[in-house]
Amino acid sequence: MDEAAVQAVILDLLAQDLGRDRQTLVDELRKKGPGMPIDSVLAVDILTTLEDRLGVRLPEDHLTAASLRSVRGYARRVCAIAAEQTKARKAGA
Repeated sequence: MDEAAVQAVILDLLAQDLGRDRQTLVDELRKKGPGMPIDSVLAVDILTTLEDRLGVRLPEDHLTAASLRSVRGYARRVCAIAAEQTKARKAGA
């Protein structure tokens, strides 16, 4: 799973959830910092939809909680968990 693609999905879902234009949201987040920091409440709001869309289940742990502070961290966590889950499926097949 490509981190840039996951970031795009996160940004699309955030824009939709906020009723905002995606590019305007991206511009605003980039002004806040290179990782595009976000309110973790917003990240949680889109979590189930993101998991369903990408077929990934994020564990409820401190690493996931910490990752919800930015679009970049969120995407990295999703990619890491997706890789772990894919590896586990292949090992079990």
